[in-house]
Amino acid sequence: ISFFMLFINKRDFIKSKLKNKTVLFVNCYHPIAKEIIFFLSNLLKKEIRIIIIGKNPAYVSLIESKVIDKNDYRNERKKYVLSYDIDSRNYLHVKKAFKQIKEEWGKIDFIFHFDDYFFDKPIEEIPIVNFKYLYQWNQLTFFNILKAHQLFIQTPVRILTHNTENKKTLYHYIKNTLIDYSKQNYQNISTIILKDSMFLQIHKKITKQFLKVSVIDQNQIERILYDFLRNKTTIYL
Repeated sequence: ISFFMLFINKRDFIKSKLKNKTVLFVNCYHPIAKEIIFFLSNLLKKEIRIIIIGKNPAYVSLIESKVIDKNDYRNERKKYVLSYDIDSRNYLHVKKAFKQIKEEWGKIDFIFHFDDYFFDKPIEEIPIVNFKYLYQWNQLTFFNILKAHQLFIQTPVRILTHNTENKKTLYHYIKNTLIDYSKQNYQNISTIILKDSMFLQIHKKITKQFLKVSVIDQNQIERILYDFLRNKTTIYL
């Protein structure tokens, strides 16, 4: 830690690093993603450009409504928020979104990827369809985003994602495979490592009521962003 870092306020540091930057959130209503979105929106107002992606149109719209200024018209909103209710497992959907992002804003500085599927059973109890979902949500969505970014944006990008510390789950290894690949090819990737108790809490069924609940506090949000922006590759929560 540098001498300078000992004295700087975490919020000021986060603000200085993300001011006028463009951040893409994949699965914007994930319990951790939504809290980071709200935190950054409150901290930076219109001095950060946020892109939100999610499969459920109602939930994407709900998150968007918390970010946009109620006094702004649609054209004004497009200056600091873009939203897409798409299935990120479908590359054609992702490709179309990235094409528009390039036309509208031309860049993405950070990707926060929280699109995943969790199924905690021994392999003999995992139905084939659940294994398919594990693969699609935990690798295909990640790959689609990386591919579209390389194709349309092409500029360097820092990536944040998450995983469970429980190495007995198939989820851990499926997720880790692409994380390791990304580290070799996109070197700037950080992983939030979640304890089992928190991981199971986060992966409850998403409902409108659950969206109102905060699963992490302000200090944890600040710690995630602070460590991420200091290029820590592993962030323990």
